[in-house]
Amino acid sequence: MTHRPLFLAVVVAFFAVQAQAAEKVSTPMGTPALTLYSDGYGLIHESRSIALDRGSNVIAIEGLPEAVRPDSVLAGGKGLTVQRRIFDFGAISPKALLEHSLGKTVGVIKTNPQTGEETELEATVLSLHGGVVLKIGERIETGVPGRLVFRHIPEGLRAKPALTLLAESAAAGIQPLDLTYITGGLDWRATYVARLNKDGTALDLTGYAQLTNNTERSFDDAAIRVVAGEIRPPAPPRPVMMDQAVRFGTMAAAPTAKAESLERQSTGEQHIYRLPGKVSLKSRQTQQVTLLSAKAVPAKTEYLFRNGVYRQPHHGSDEPQRPEIRVGFMNDKPSGLGVPLPAGALRTFKGEGADTLFTGETFLPRKAAGEKAQLTLGRAFNITLKRAQTDFQLKDPKGRDRTFEAAWDLELTNAHDKPVTVVLEESMSGEWEMLSESRPHEKDDATTARWTVALKPGSTETISYRVRVTPR
Repeated sequence: MTHRPLFLAVVVAFFAVQAQAAEKVSTPMGTPALTLYSDGYGLIHESRSIALDRGSNVIAIEGLPEAVRPDSVLAGGKGLTVQRRIFDFGAISPKALLEHSLGKTVGVIKTNPQTGEETELEATVLSLHGGVVLKIGERIETGVPGRLVFRHIPEGLRAKPALTLLAESAAAGIQPLDLTYITGGLDWRATYVARLNKDGTALDLTGYAQLTNNTERSFDDAAIRVVAGEIRPPAPPRPVMMDQAVRFGTMAAAPTAKAESLERQSTGEQHIYRLPGKVSLKSRQTQQVTLLSAKAVPAKTEYLFRNGVYRQPHHGSDEPQRPEIRVGFMNDKPSGLGVPLPAGALRTFKGEGADTLFTGETFLPRKAAGEKAQLTLGRAFNITLKRAQTDFQLKDPKGRDRTFEAAWDLELTNAHDKPVTVVLEESMSGEWEMLSESRPHEKDDATTARWTVALKPGSTETISYRVRVTPR
């Protein structure tokens, strides 16, 4: 207890010296490194140079994005000890200038409407409650009778928000300062373009990283990584003053990407893609950078009908059904892929040059290496199904046994001038047993019978089956 007054005196003296010291402004150097997440934020690493005195320094770090998370900032350098971090949110605006001038003198410029001559008067800002109240000479005026002139930027205001470091340096001279921080306003999305060949047996696949910079800062010649996978986003920003007696060591800059290939690494549930080369991401800009490109990926086009079997008579419909168009491909090395594919919108095209047609848009879920991707691209016009119930019987119409039997004819027609593969999926509403069928089915899962039928051009084929179902 006997040392506490002396300790407080030292602390007060230290910060009094800081308040009087001139700010040392840092200068950006080298290449910034950006890591973008798909939740609307990014992690920034940059290096700056700064001329420091030996001992106490006040370091101003300007040019940070306005959406920076102040309490995420890591700042450090060799021999540098940070005692306090202060983030000034005060930015210049007409309202802020008036608020800081309350009770002080400002200039008012009036313009003669006949001659255009300008006259400057002195005015005292008396109040801002419900509007501006000025004292000009012996008069009290409400509102602003002209343009206001402020002689200097009031203390506590800056052109942009800035981070101030109060720090001790072990040596004098120009030194590097490393900064790492989280900011909002950055985002990325994966998007894909697939071009199918004429027969739907192969496709060219291109994946893009769509980068968005909604901050007011531009990042020139940046090394950029994007992270695919779920991660807990940072807490929303809030005004803070960061007062920490913590020393941050020098932080190594992120390595740059090789221009000739896309680099990827895995960290468990997340996959990190390092974009090739350097990217300049301007303020309020969105751009696409190629993530991957694969030619002639083997594909299989199927036409899928899905229907259900329920405990009720079905009287059918004269209107034929039309199938979903599904294109599947393997995400593996033999197909020219074999890397984790981030989830994203996928647009498909068919044909070449002026004959190119847009054939649909779907969503590609994230696919691990070795998984199969299935794309649903709309419905076919020249393939139809007529589905007719030929029998329906309840085992015990008046009792508790809800078992029933149903018989169906499934008439498939291919009006194409080429062969097609059609898939029929019949979903059962409970425990089921196939009693008879004209073609053997596959049990796709516990509730689904599946038939795969190769139809010749201009052909029709009928599949008949009878099933016993006990509803759950």
